[in-house]
Amino acid sequence: MNFKHFLWLPVLCFCFEAGLAQADFMQVEQILQNNCQNASCHNAATEAQGWLDFSLSGADLYESLINVNPTNAAAMSKGDFVIDAGQPYESYLFRKIDTEICDEYDCGLSGAEGEKMKTITEEVMPNEEAEFIRQWILFGAQFDADFVNEIAIEDYYDGGGLPGMERPPIPT
Repeated sequence: MNFKHFLWLPVLCFCFEAGLAQADFMQVEQILQNNCQNASCHNAATEAQGWLDFSLSGADLYESLINVNPTNAAAMSKGDFVIDAGQPYESYLFRKIDTEICDEYDCGLSGAEGEKMKTITEEVMPNEEAEFIRQWILFGAQFDADFVNEIAIEDYYDGGGLPGMERPPIPT
C-alpha cells in the first residue's frame, strides 16, 4: 500500500472544515437580528428615527455598521463609529449593548448617548453573544474572516475561565 496518498488527508480535512466554518460577521448578524430586530425595533421603519436597521443582511448590514458615524451627536463628537474595527470600546453599538461583560468604565455612556439597549425580550444580552461581538470587533470586524474562537468563549463562560479580578481604583 502506498502511504503517499494519505499525506493529503490532513490538508483535505482542513480545507473541508474551513469550508464549513461560518464567517464571524454572519454570526454577528444573526446575534443582532435575534436579539435586537423585530416589528418595533431596529427595522426599516425605525431607521427613519435614526435607529440601525438590522433587517438588512450581508454586505448591506455590514456597510451600514463599519466605520460609519453614529446618528447620536454625543457619540459622534467623541469620535466613535457605529463599529470601529479593532476598537470595541470606541464602537458605539457595542457600548450600547446591555451586557454583564462590559462595565461602566469600559462601556459607559454619557447621558446624551442614551441608555443601554436590552434585547427584544427586555433582557441583558447573553455574555457569550456579547463576547463574540466584542472579539469580532477586536479582530478587525472583517466581513468574511473566521477568527473568533467560539469554543473558547463557551468554555470560558461555562466556568472554564479564570475567576475575574476586581478592577483597581483609578489613581487620583
